Amino acid sequence: MRVVAIAQARLGSTRLPGKVLARVGARTVLERVVDARRDAATLDDIAVAIPVGDSELVAEGSRLGVRVVEGEELDVLSRYVHAARVLNADAIVRITADCPLLDPSVIDELVNRFRSRPSDYLSVEGYPRGVGEVEVIARAALERATEDATKDDDREHVTKFVARHVDRFSVVMLRAPDSFFRPSYRLCVDEADDLEAVRAVHRRLGEPDGPVRVSDVVALLDASPELVEINRSVHQRS
Repeated sequence: MRVVAIAQARLGSTRLPGKVLARVGARTVLERVVDARRDAATLDDIAVAIPVGDSELVAEGSRLGVRVVEGEELDVLSRYVHAARVLNADAIVRITADCPLLDPSVIDELVNRFRSRPSDYLSVEGYPRGVGEVEVIARAALERATEDATKDDDREHVTKFVARHVDRFSVVMLRAPDSFFRPSYRLCVDEADDLEAVRAVHRRLGEPDGPVRVSDVVALLDASPELVEINRSVHQRS
């Protein structure tokens, strides 16, 4: 089974334009997302899927030495399918490019679970948002979804169609361990307050160049409620 990671990225975010090129420490948000995938031992390849003609992201991908695949801007589902075909993937790890503190060990945990007990879709819920959110989806399921999904919301959010059609796909939803179950903690970057929170956590962790671990993030946030408050008012879009 060939498992590849595909990160969706664009500069035209409505809430925080250009966020994937913002810096967290010495590196861009996108660079940290790519590094997390490179630190995962279970992946066969990595690509960034971007809208056609986004020259700044093409340049950033070249700087990072990662393959860039261009596709539809708003139809992210078709963009993923195109990237999966280009990479000849059997399964795809999907994480958005706004999670610079992603723990690569969670990727390995889910990919190993997927390899040992294949399904159409596998995800884990309950980790701090942006630190342990990982989805694995079979390319065959993604291909079926792109044929059947007609709603704009399903095509924008890639895996939503498969995840909610449990009558048509084999869907496995895992729960984060109790010691790391903190779904109210938020470390993905959608708005300016999110970026401030991520930067603050990264600084308090000692500005590590290598992977950030869920255990360290949870311990820090449990002991530092002021960090949690930075972006508490931000509402996650469904």
